[in-house]
Amino acid sequence: MSSDSTPRAGVPLIAEGGAQKFVTHDEAMLQFDALLNARFLDRDLTAPPSSPAEGDTYLVAAPATGSWTGRDGQIAFFADGVWKFYPPFAGLVAYVADETKLVVYDGSAWVDYAALLALQNVPLLGVNASADSTNKFAVKSAAVLFDNIGNGVQLKLNKNAATDTASILYQTSYSGRAEVGLTGDDDFHFKVSADGAAWTTALTIDRTTGIVSLPASDFATKSGTETLSHKTLSGATAIPNGTIDASGNLGIRTTTTSAAALTVQSSAASLPAARIDGTSSSGDYTPVLDLAIGTATPVTRFWGHSGGAAAWTSWANWNVSTDRWEAPASTTVGAAQILFNDSLGGNIIFKTKATATWTAGDPITFNVPLYLTGAGTVAIGGSSVVSGSALTVYGAVYPASDNASNLGSASYRWGTVYAGTGSINTSGAATKTKVRALNASELAVAKALAADVRVFQFVDAVARKGTQAARLHTGLIFEDVIAAFEAQGLDPFRYGIVCRDRDQTDPKQWILGLRYAELAQFVIAGFAARLAALEAKI
Repeated sequence: MSSDSTPRAGVPLIAEGGAQKFVTHDEAMLQFDALLNARFLDRDLTAPPSSPAEGDTYLVAAPATGSWTGRDGQIAFFADGVWKFYPPFAGLVAYVADETKLVVYDGSAWVDYAALLALQNVPLLGVNASADSTNKFAVKSAAVLFDNIGNGVQLKLNKNAATDTASILYQTSYSGRAEVGLTGDDDFHFKVSADGAAWTTALTIDRTTGIVSLPASDFATKSGTETLSHKTLSGATAIPNGTIDASGNLGIRTTTTSAAALTVQSSAASLPAARIDGTSSSGDYTPVLDLAIGTATPVTRFWGHSGGAAAWTSWANWNVSTDRWEAPASTTVGAAQILFNDSLGGNIIFKTKATATWTAGDPITFNVPLYLTGAGTVAIGGSSVVSGSALTVYGAVYPASDNASNLGSASYRWGTVYAGTGSINTSGAATKTKVRALNASELAVAKALAADVRVFQFVDAVARKGTQAARLHTGLIFEDVIAAFEAQGLDPFRYGIVCRDRDQTDPKQWILGLRYAELAQFVIAGFAARLAALEAKI
């Protein structure tokens, strides 16, 4: 052999007739110790550790420094108190201790061993279970997770032909009990079984129309006209007979349907054709709404009662001839009423009065506390809306509780507030604590702020109107106020002068503001202190 080292690992060979053969042998043993079943303590260090132990092995990272200089990518092995270096060779496998990972050198780079074990086109795969020719993928686990990689996730079951099956089968002791999916066709089926052999289709969704059918129930899809059978439910009144024809029209208490979608036949000639009833705990049935059909003047009526099955009376009738709600007879009623008046353009009027006496045929009118127009505008306390206003209020407006509700927010501001006088702030001594004068640091801030007043334009106004049309404003900049406080070692957010609120449209952003009423008082105090100092010198 002409070479003095092995061709792959570069292990030194004992030369024939060479002197000190034990040295070559020992060096080869050290190299075997470093490379055989290699174990790297780390592969990210560029400089040697300060106190290595005998046998410690590292993969030198670039750019190497110290005693590792010039050894980028080599294997550093500490033996006999010195570092020995060996270049890696293709096929070398090593365990990286701090990463608990196997890596393989492919001749140019280290590759994770797991990446070389691609599970592609394997014939069978079992996870804690044995796969077989039918169940080529088998998992035995308390739970299975299919997670996303940053967006959605889909589980796909693909069948070969429409007559095949793509479904999820639920089993008990490996015997089927429920199945959901495309079973034998392309409609979506829900099936159940008591024994895993005989199956009943409970529900089917048509793949084309989306129509749901219940094949195992009394509502199974059938052709022609079907009569709904008389059913008695446990603890409930029997459901009356009815009819559904081939066009889907429904008849209640009648076996004859018409072109109307719903045909209702009263159980007695004296009762309205269609009626919605309420019931008391004693079982009395009281009509709430009925449609008087077939009379000389068709009327829609709201009803009320004073007690007992026979004590119900009509509260209000809709007269199609006069296009309004009218009193049915001379009677006295109270409480709130609601008017739906088409003659006013679709307006809805909520009316209240403690008591009122009606005469038959009178239009129902009361005071108007809430008025909703067909244009979507609202009046409260009156019956007209101011032009250009979405909400018109007749009278004062109060919050539900004192000093607990806001008008707008930092993200949703009112544009301009027009008022006869300004806002009044509570200021009595009984409402405040720690009353004191401004200290020296605060007076210094006030002095600095007085010199920081600027002339500016609002960015949104410039965007709407342009630079020339947008108006000039005077005031302070939030950031300047913050800087003035911090320059005196004060926390600006301890003071109600500055406001910082989360943007409701983008919670990552802040909306910055100033309370100018408090800021003006703060600066005035500074001026007063400076004036007093000047007067003292005169």
